[in-house]
Amino acid sequence: MAFELGEGPESALKKETWKDNLSRVSSAPGALTSGYGIGFQVQRRGELVMYGHGGSVAGYRASALFDPQTKIGVIVMNNVGGGKFNAGNLAQRMLETIVRGAPPPPRHQHMLSYVI
Repeated sequence: MAFELGEGPESALKKETWKDNLSRVSSAPGALTSGYGIGFQVQRRGELVMYGHGGSVAGYRASALFDPQTKIGVIVMNNVGGGKFNAGNLAQRMLETIVRGAPPPPRHQHMLSYVI
């Protein structure tokens, strides 16, 4: 998640390239509520714009979403296939809830961490 929030090593991805990539959404519906960028998906809920991606293999599902403005991200992982649980929906609700209640990050702090 630190890498997704732009805190990764410059040797892997320059900060300028990271910022540029967040501004490149290649497809989106007319309402601009969702779209795709370079290696991530974008979803808008009101003023909150969430970046990230989900994925799955047999029996496992995960979703990682982040808000670059507050430098808050969440990761949800599930190791049970089937059922009504949706890792992506839970990640969205968690990020919305945390961002709404979070104070702005201090200048010296790079990332906030929550474990639920």
